[in-house]
Parts: sequence; structure tokens; C-alpha cells
Amino acid sequence: MRYLSADEARLLTMWPKISPGAIIDIVAPSGRFENEVLDAVSRFLQQQGYIARIPADLLGSHDFLAASDEQRLKHLQCALSAPDSEVIWCVRGGHGTTRLMSALLTLVKPAKPKLLVGFSDITTLHLWLNQVWQWPSLHGPMARQVALGLSDPRDVSALLSLWQSGVADYRLTGLRPLNNAAENSPSLTGTTAGTCLSLLQTSIGTPWQLQAQEKILFIEDINEAAYRLDRLLVHLANANVWQGARAIILGDFGENISALAQIQIDCVLAEFAKSQRIPVFALKGFGHSFRNQPIPLGVAAKIESDAGLISLIF
Repeated sequence: MRYLSADEARLLTMWPKISPGAIIDIVAPSGRFENEVLDAVSRFLQQQGYIARIPADLLGSHDFLAASDEQRLKHLQCALSAPDSEVIWCVRGGHGTTRLMSALLTLVKPAKPKLLVGFSDITTLHLWLNQVWQWPSLHGPMARQVALGLSDPRDVSALLSLWQSGVADYRLTGLRPLNNAAENSPSLTGTTAGTCLSLLQTSIGTPWQLQAQEKILFIEDINEAAYRLDRLLVHLANANVWQGARAIILGDFGENISALAQIQIDCVLAEFAKSQRIPVFALKGFGHSFRNQPIPLGVAAKIESDAGLISLIF
């Protein structure tokens, strides 16, 4: 796999402005969801001036997936290749995307890039699109969350702004250094990648395995006890997956957990940061929680400090 230069990554930040009236393809490559969700998604996009394109058979009869592998693959293939849409917005995460990857790997890259939006199980698609097809994408709130009011309005506003304006002047503030390398690094640049830790681990040994060279890595997860979180981080370190990364940014790893569980998770993350030679930062507000700031992936970014405030600038 060829790694992108900084100049090549910077060009990927220039996705087309997605104006009102654009078609948004809705896909569900992962878990099941409530029947009423799709009507809510359609209403939300209509209110924003967009057109939701939702396949009639998007929600099938599978016990724990949104539909059969064949249906979910068909919907995703159609969205990726459609010449008239701009965004592919995933309904929810959970599990199921990796079941589709062997077939997706045989696809011919379309001439027109699409902006994929989602997180969690959708991390697999982010890795594939960023690294294999060299398309930028967005870790951001799912269609289900937004339509049902389960996302912070600030993050919904940021998501819509990124659709319409790209990443120019977009920044994330309040990074907190967690090790000496981060404290002594006035500025650094790299290409963004990530984000769900358990999916980064399951990419090992696959054609879409995370390639960390010259990357600013975003990492988050949920429902992982401290010992399992430690196991994931140690495995990735032992497999040299972090090798060549410019920095790691740790997000949220739990929601509504006990005080003891939070202390244990914080301990794991602190020990991990101290074990790394590359800068490790913490950034609250992205992950699997109500607050989930959009993160452009596969694009050039810069971490810099100004008057003690550390920001990530795209």
C-alpha cells in the first residue's frame, strides 16, 4: 500500500460543497434499528433541504443485522457507485460491516468520490475508503441518532457545516497532553485516521489494516471494561500498529459508567500514554456518546499550541 504524502492528503480535504437539494444515500451496513427511524431520517433531511434516498428494502428480516448480507451489500454498492448523490450516511453501527468487505474489495473505484458518514462499526469502511480508495470521510453522528434527537445539537450543526463547506477553518480545541512527548511538541502535522479501537484491532491482517505511518490517530470505544481496553491497546502495540504515527488522540471510552470503572479506564489510558514515545493527547467529546464531534478522516491536519490552548486544525 502506498502512503499519501502531506500534499496529497491536503488535496483530499477539498470535497465538493454539498448544497441543499443534494441527494443523501441512506445505508445500513450494520445492525437492526426501529421501523420508525427511516421516516424520521427522511423528515430531518427534508427539513435541511436535502433529499433522502432510502431503499425500500433497507430494513430486512435478519435477526440482528439490518438486512441480509446480500441486501446490505447491494445498498452499499449502489450508494458508492451512484453518479447523482454526494453523501452516504449510515443509519447505525453495531456489527456487520466486516461481513461485506470481501465483496467490497472487488469493486472498481468509482470516478466520483462520496462522503461517508458514520462511526463505530463503520470504522472498517473509513479505513478502506481512506487508505485503499483515498477518499476522505467523516466520523460523525449516525442518521438514526440525529433523526431521533440523540445527538448534541452542536455536533449536528458541525456535521451539516462540514457537508456544506468542507474542512476549511474547522478546528477541535481543548486537546490535553498525556505524556512528555505531547507536552514537548509545539506543533505537528499528519493525516487523520481512526477511530473505534476494537475495529482497528480487527483490521489487523486484512487489506484494510490501519496504516499508521504519518497519521494522527483518533481512538475511542464503548462498553469495554478496563482489562479489555488494556488488552486491545497492548495487542496493537505488540503488533507494531502504532509504528510511524505522528500522534494519538484519545476520545471517550464510556458512557454512564460507575466511578470505579471510570477510574480504572483512566488508569489504563494514562499507562498507555506514558508507554508511548509519540505524543498522546486526550480530547473529550468524540466517541459513542451524546456528544460526538465530527472528525474528518483521511485528510491533512495540524496540532498546534497557542497560549496554552492545544488545537487540531484542518
